[in-house]
Amino acid sequence: MIGRTAEPAGLPYVDIDFDVTVENAVAHLQQLGHREIVFVTERPPTESFRRYGAKVRAEASFRRVCAERGLESVLMECAQHAASGRELSAALLKDRPEATAVMVMNEQAAFGVISGLTRAGCRVPDDVSVLSISTSSEVGAMSDPVLSIMRSPGPELGRLAVEMLIDQLEDGTRAQGRAHSGHSGGPSLRLLPCELEPAESTARVRTL
Repeated sequence: MIGRTAEPAGLPYVDIDFDVTVENAVAHLQQLGHREIVFVTERPPTESFRRYGAKVRAEASFRRVCAERGLESVLMECAQHAASGRELSAALLKDRPEATAVMVMNEQAAFGVISGLTRAGCRVPDDVSVLSISTSSEVGAMSDPVLSIMRSPGPELGRLAVEMLIDQLEDGTRAQGRAHSGHSGGPSLRLLPCELEPAESTARVRTL
């Protein structure tokens, strides 16, 4: 599987390491001086979507990391399109005016978040930094300013999944030869974190 179920015991899989991804994202923003950080995920189109693994794992990781670092864990949701991102920006500025950084794991909405902040007179990244989680460099480059991202390891996950499938077809004869550092659980279980690619949408927090 690319991705995993809630209980993947016995099922070979590759997936994003959301614990490491979120921890590195928060660490990057903290290194820039940010302590008021909001995490934006996708609003479920149906109630069953609340059990979607990527959303559940990323939100749980954010809560854990914030608790460990003495930060308040503030989560918000918006639909998967730019207009909803703009609406969220208005709500964020009203309800969390102290926020200096926004992590967005909602690729299409990220453009709307930046647009909404700009419309409201906030400069990105001078007033509010925006970091997009689990996205691609190509999508980040479409934004103005160019989005700082945690790059999704999609190609790497696809390659690993094919290698694991070949190993199964060959009765596991090559599986033991490809255990790497960063390995999680055995030769048929791999987690890869998103990698930080800083760009124009994150900056050191302003001090008054």
